[in-house]
Amino acid sequence: MDNDTETATATTTATTTATPVNASTILKALVDVVKCHGRALVSVYLVTEAVNFVANRAFHRLTNQIAMSALAIPEQAIGNIWWLSQNPELLANGSSYQALTASVFLIAFPVSVLIKAVQSAYFYYTVCGGDMVDDAGANVEEAVPRPENAFKPALGWVRQQFGRVWALAPSLFTVEFLVSLVVIPLQFASLLVFTLPLTLPIIMSMHVSLPAAIKRNIKGWSAVKESRRLMKPVQWQAAVPFVFIIVVQRMIDLGQGKVISSLPSRFFYELLEVPLGVLALGFGLSVLASVCRTSLPFVLFNMLVDDNVGAT
Repeated sequence: MDNDTETATATTTATTTATPVNASTILKALVDVVKCHGRALVSVYLVTEAVNFVANRAFHRLTNQIAMSALAIPEQAIGNIWWLSQNPELLANGSSYQALTASVFLIAFPVSVLIKAVQSAYFYYTVCGGDMVDDAGANVEEAVPRPENAFKPALGWVRQQFGRVWALAPSLFTVEFLVSLVVIPLQFASLLVFTLPLTLPIIMSMHVSLPAAIKRNIKGWSAVKESRRLMKPVQWQAAVPFVFIIVVQRMIDLGQGKVISSLPSRFFYELLEVPLGVLALGFGLSVLASVCRTSLPFVLFNMLVDDNVGAT
């Protein structure tokens, strides 16, 4: 069986419109997609997150360099200049360092959004396949082949498809930026828990904006509106796996920290492989959970689209 046939067979559950969309079918479709494309998705995720990490370090370094040069803050007061300072004196309300941090963030945030948009395009091509259509349902570009489910070929595929992904970046950036402006404040508000009945439906209604933007060849608020149209009947069903993945991520972080803190101190000198193994396991599980969370919008979109992909 060739790769395209195997891929089509493995993703049948995620793409069939006859399957009822509820929490269990969404989770099953998500598991099927991760099993079929897991190594490729992990490769894409690690590459894009590495770029985002380097960008964050660069902006933190820029912030601290300006603080040392323009604000005459000594390096000793900042600490590690590749990370934002945690010095309570520098973080006091109304401090010049705090104002500087906020100013640089206004530059860093769009860069982070752009990286997220590029990541989303790669995930779309991996999970949904690579065709894009106009309003009449006609293909407007040649389909992008899915990557092989192996780390090295997937990395080569990332390089090969970068030009096509980058061409989509401006329109996807607009969609991701609009979604982020709404979703990020709502995520903070959701930490209060009692606000979830108000915030969660809005968050979920925008969940498939990016795959809708790519597949339908639409931009800006049009993609958000299409997402709201598709998600309206199933937003509460889709919220169950969304919240479940977030809870699992939190449990992984808490569990790893608890295990590390409970290890005898001699393990860090005599049996270093034990804490390193715990950290490696925690990192692997965290990456897998993050891949599931990033894949969820594309799996949902596959389950929600009509046979006539041009219909709105």
